[in-house]
Amino acid sequence: MPWTNGPLILYHGTTDDAATAISKPSQASPHGIDFALCKPLKDFGRGFYLTTVLRQAESWADDTGG
Repeated sequence: MPWTNGPLILYHGTTDDAATAISKPSQASPHGIDFALCKPLKDFGRGFYLTTVLRQAESWADDTGG
């Protein structure tokens, strides 16, 4: 079924340094997300967390340092 809603904007709360580290595509990680860099003890385990709420992403970056 095709997407019929408007654009979906997602945010990832991180620091500039961490964003640079995870956004470098490689053969092992062609889309630039290296799950080895993800912290293993987050709410749902190791992963790449996104939100539709900008303030929440900002809070994540402030709280975790990346």
